[in-house]
Amino acid sequence: MHTHLLEENNLSGKYERLQTEYVQFDERVDYLIKKDYTGFNITIPFKMNIIGYLAEISDNAAQIGAVNTVKIIDGRLFGFNTDGIGFIRALANKNVEIKNSSVTVLGAGGAARAVIFSLIKNGISQLTIINRSEQRALALIQDIRKLGRFSETKYVAWQQDNIKEVCQKTDILINSTSIGMWPNIEDTPIVFEDELDDFVVVDLVYNPLKTAFLKMAKNKGALCVDGLDMFIYQGVEALQIWFGQEIKFDYEKLRRMLIEKLENYGRN
Repeated sequence: MHTHLLEENNLSGKYERLQTEYVQFDERVDYLIKKDYTGFNITIPFKMNIIGYLAEISDNAAQIGAVNTVKIIDGRLFGFNTDGIGFIRALANKNVEIKNSSVTVLGAGGAARAVIFSLIKNGISQLTIINRSEQRALALIQDIRKLGRFSETKYVAWQQDNIKEVCQKTDILINSTSIGMWPNIEDTPIVFEDELDDFVVVDLVYNPLKTAFLKMAKNKGALCVDGLDMFIYQGVEALQIWFGQEIKFDYEKLRRMLIEKLENYGRN
């Protein structure tokens, strides 16, 4: 994706994967600085570890408690989180109304945090977090309440009956877990039994693009949003941070290209 975007915008550069073991982390950060990289993305399990190396962190990333994008300026590291921005743009792309909506999120990890803080910023009215670990969910709720302007949040235990009841009272349901991700493509976080007209179902998983969760929701009449758009928009935002300019792209062309790549993933 990044190679394509660089070429489309006539920008010189290369995007590469640097697999890093936990014990190599200090060495890797030092290497990126000394080699004059413009910046880098960072993923699990280092999204929190990197914070201690930053000269400055954006307000958004500080709230979320995780960084996925770093810009290097004169040997100093500046941290950002583009996941939430990518998520909101993905919903906007499907004309999903966020303001005053009731939202239920499955999961309470880093992806959930990025999504939730962005949703609150965009005016949702109620939030329910369903998670297997009560302790982790309550810790997230505590961080949300520190904002001081949003208190309509509750935790519900991960049980099918609970999930069914909550879904009857929510507008948007989001799976932020990795359940259903390749190669476990038959797995789904919940089973829908009722019709889902006027209901929005989002899966942050993008490999496979059509998860079992989304297929079931679509068959029940829901408007479905897959994880690929969030992936696209968070990547575009990262490039804009690194280059300090607008990144232009043909959405349909880029999405088609990525879908083709995903369809062949693990098959060659």
